[in-house]
Amino acid sequence: MSELKSENSLNILVSVVVITYNSSKYVIETLESIRLQSYKNIELIISDDGSTDDTIEKCTTWLTKNKKRFVRAELLSVACNTGIPANCNRAVRICRGEWIKIIGGDDLLLKHCIDLFVSEISPEKEIVIGLVQNFYQREEKMVESGTVPVNTRYFFFQRDANFQHKYLLTKSFNFSPGAFIRRSLYQELGYYEQRFRLLEDLPFWLKATARGKKIHLCTNLTPCVLYRTNHESCSFTNSGFFNTKFYESLHKFYKEVIYKEVSCLNIVFYESEFIHHLSYRIIKKVFRNKRNKYTKKLNDFMEHLCLTHYIYPLLNYYYRRRYSKNR
Repeated sequence: MSELKSENSLNILVSVVVITYNSSKYVIETLESIRLQSYKNIELIISDDGSTDDTIEKCTTWLTKNKKRFVRAELLSVACNTGIPANCNRAVRICRGEWIKIIGGDDLLLKHCIDLFVSEISPEKEIVIGLVQNFYQREEKMVESGTVPVNTRYFFFQRDANFQHKYLLTKSFNFSPGAFIRRSLYQELGYYEQRFRLLEDLPFWLKATARGKKIHLCTNLTPCVLYRTNHESCSFTNSGFFNTKFYESLHKFYKEVIYKEVSCLNIVFYESEFIHHLSYRIIKKVFRNKRNKYTKKLNDFMEHLCLTHYIYPLLNYYYRRRYSKNR
């Protein structure tokens, strides 16, 4: 991007954290995308969570060849899998950069990513979100499949932390792959919550916004991260309809955190929660969690029974209209 300076005047140290677990297939692509960043003042931390494939061997070999590109480069590993939040925390705790960018071991940073983020830095910002380009691979070709957050959600980032907190409690959406977080905020908030092994992002966003920390969207709406979809990951599996481990971790979080904050009078939210959980139980127990046209049709049918399917889009429209009038 010509409008971004390759040597930003701030020249702060940025920590890029790569989180891996059995990431052998894609991790070298991820590391190469970091090496090729136009921004130079980067430290690289790779944190592996007990991989059973050759992820560590590949990372070690790559670091031997490319370590000098970075101000500092470290590879952390543990013998047993401990979960995503714990893996993130190990890496974040040893970071020295003023800002931290976490990326999965199967995703990619576009060349201008760190430059774009650094250009957004200001004293009042502690969380900055960049636009993420979803993609999947078909016959070795990259197929783009939309960007997140979608423009109908931009109003969320224009509101204050209190609004953001209440919104995320019942209408959360995924923007985490584009997150860029000030290191001091991790220290202030106590890092990621390790009780929920496969869920690090939503608990952290709720904790941050509850403490008055506003989540900002980059003013430059150029995609800066490529997020890989439709492959084996912590939230998606090709072997079944649901990734049951992720769903159970998410449901545990809802029971222990969300349900305690959301009023029992919020009938729309709880009706949808009941139907989603019922759909999960039927597909898991009756259909053995198989991914086929019948389970897809069942899940689609159940989704249309949820009041949120109709009401939340109307609420989002209302929020957008209200904000544009008060701007």
